[in-house]
Amino acid sequence: MDGQSTDWARAACIAFLASLAAPSPSPRPLRESALDADLNDVLAFSRVADTGSFTAAALRLGWPKSSVSHRVARLERTLGARLIERSTRRLRLTDVGARYHEHARRVLQELEQASATVASFRAQPCGWLRISASVVLGQALLPPLLVDYAAACPEVQVFVDLTNRRVDLLEEGFDLAIRSGVLPDSSLVARSLGRAAARLYAAPAYLRRHGRPRSPDELGSHMLIDNAPAAPTERWILSHDDGRQAVVPARFRLVGSDPALLREVAALGEGIVSLPDFVAAPALTARRLVPVLAQWATRRVEVHAVFPSHKSLSPALRAFVDLAVLRLGQSLQAPGP
Repeated sequence: MDGQSTDWARAACIAFLASLAAPSPSPRPLRESALDADLNDVLAFSRVADTGSFTAAALRLGWPKSSVSHRVARLERTLGARLIERSTRRLRLTDVGARYHEHARRVLQELEQASATVASFRAQPCGWLRISASVVLGQALLPPLLVDYAAACPEVQVFVDLTNRRVDLLEEGFDLAIRSGVLPDSSLVARSLGRAAARLYAAPAYLRRHGRPRSPDELGSHMLIDNAPAAPTERWILSHDDGRQAVVPARFRLVGSDPALLREVAALGEGIVSLPDFVAAPALTARRLVPVLAQWATRRVEVHAVFPSHKSLSPALRAFVDLAVLRLGQSLQAPGP
């Protein structure tokens, strides 16, 4: 127990003073000093009352006898009342001291129970976990991860918010965010989950009609679809897995910020699309899309789990981050520089 537990001491003082006020014809107002007792002072007094001596109380607490005596005296000054009658042969609780001890003992017992609850909470994942992620990352990566997490941590309740707005974790009460790209400097802790790449894909029907490009230079003659969150550009800068780069002037047939929409348009045979590999994966499995220039990427980004601090890592959060590193690390393995 430490001096940071002042609120519990205040509760004890308030309960005690309220009980004193009940039979009095003119209850005295609660003095501010009665709310300033140190909980360790209350603990020292309670142990003296329990054991009947300062020496026995000091042995039980593991404190010097002088410290116990000092704390009890300070508590009496704070409350403005004598709690213990002292003599050379024995000590005795005053009437006020006996009533204060009754209330203080209940408060100390409740504090011990509260501490045990916190210890149990810290040892086992439970409670709420609040996660923020972009719409794309959340829809593509989170479903299997959430299912695995629910099986591993059944006592945890999860709230997921998918938004393309960058949330303030501390201000908005989130435990964790899944983010991609360059992270701004901040006090947040980032743990890498893997590397994603955006590559080129097309429907088999499109390639049968228009042919398959064999090099980046041949892309200019094709219908191109770009996934871009902002204003469209007039070129692609492709990077090869071996580190080479190629600048491709492009007149895009369609540009959009929702890769799932662009995936469906491309699957209908409307052009060659740039998509994050994890977004293209379902269409690849179904053979609705196939890779084009498979070793070239239009973008490569790191994906991170971001959280406020290692020191505040609850068991629920730690378990989720560890599982995300394991599961998403298997999905996010984009090669290249």
